[in-house]
Amino acid sequence: MDVLSKPLLSQYAVRYRQSVLRDFMAHPQLAADLCGLFDRFTEIRHTFEDYRKENVRFFRHSETSGNVQGVYNLLKMVALTLKRELLLVKAIAEMLSGYEVHSDGLTALLSDLRTICAPDEYEELLQICTYFETISVTEPFELQIHIGKNGKLEECRTARYTAFALEHKKGRFAKKEQAASATWVPFHGQTGTTMDALLTLPIKDLISLLEDIAGQIFRAFRHYAEECLFYQAALSYCRFCAQKGCPLSDPEFSADHSEQFVGLRDLFLLAQAHRAEEVVPNDFSLSSQDNGVVIFGENGGGKTVYLRSVGCAQIFAQSGLPIPADSAKICCFSSVFTQFSKEENGADDSAGRFEQEVMKMAHILDRATENSLVLFNEPFQTTDYKEGAEALSDILKFLSSVKAKWVLVTHIHQIKPLLPHETVFMRVESNYHMRYE
Repeated sequence: MDVLSKPLLSQYAVRYRQSVLRDFMAHPQLAADLCGLFDRFTEIRHTFEDYRKENVRFFRHSETSGNVQGVYNLLKMVALTLKRELLLVKAIAEMLSGYEVHSDGLTALLSDLRTICAPDEYEELLQICTYFETISVTEPFELQIHIGKNGKLEECRTARYTAFALEHKKGRFAKKEQAASATWVPFHGQTGTTMDALLTLPIKDLISLLEDIAGQIFRAFRHYAEECLFYQAALSYCRFCAQKGCPLSDPEFSADHSEQFVGLRDLFLLAQAHRAEEVVPNDFSLSSQDNGVVIFGENGGGKTVYLRSVGCAQIFAQSGLPIPADSAKICCFSSVFTQFSKEENGADDSAGRFEQEVMKMAHILDRATENSLVLFNEPFQTTDYKEGAEALSDILKFLSSVKAKWVLVTHIHQIKPLLPHETVFMRVESNYHMRYE
């Protein structure tokens, strides 16, 4: 639902999603495998975050004796987490290589995965993780020491080490030699506190280094895990339509800001029907010269269902989903506003509904632009028809003045002579078909 609430704003973004979905539809097992692996990616990260929260004291009180084993355990956990991420990246690359994909999204993902796994630094980093995964408190470390003028040991730090980083532009690991850790530990004699500091502070440097790399990998692929949820839902939607025998089409894009749906079916009615043939298909057209469409008809004639099908089709199309229609041509709106008073607010009393409608109208008028689509369902039903018609005509004229597109469902016929010539009028037929007047 979060994806549907944020429609894509460009043709490229819509086509990008359409092509990825076509790859998944061509290889259903690919979608299941990829989603499963990225779910594991998220689980690995959550497991580490939970462990880190439980052991955060080892970062805050490393000078306290008795925490040495805890810091070493934390190093092992960080190394294990990074190792799991590295192995999972390789597993995803090998799995994806077994499929023939054509979309920009999946080919770019495969390219990034192969680039990360290819360099020698990848194997070296994997070996480092394996080493620290089993490290013990008695493990020897190479230290640099500072001896004062009197010949006594004053401070020390860990010697040269290798730092790794994920190069964002090239998508590969790069390493560079660091002269030494930045932390010098004062030496006040071989007390427990000083020895604990000598053992834990260098380890904290390693923990920070490995944790940073693990975080870079997670951030680089986190959005893929989130996108998988969308494509799982999209595939379920496509399977649902196929089971109902409903045609699906990827909309084309109009160059002149026009809209057209042919054989459009309502998804809610489709869910209640046994087969798509039970749902009446309808056409919708709004040319670049027209400001909007007014739909008249009696109560229960299907006006609201028709408006709902148009709105759902627009939002689905701008989310990269195919729509339940024979064909479609759309433009990308930056915003889609709806006013379905009873359905959205649940207001039944006249005073409450009118107040909510006025507030909703004000909200829409404040935000509508030339790239907006506004859908009105039976506004101002509780007011006098003449007053309601005048108020509606003012609202629609304002929207037309800012070049927003709109669709109005109403039974207030008094509005017809108040609207400009650039308005399309439709009427609901007795068989639930729409007819242009």
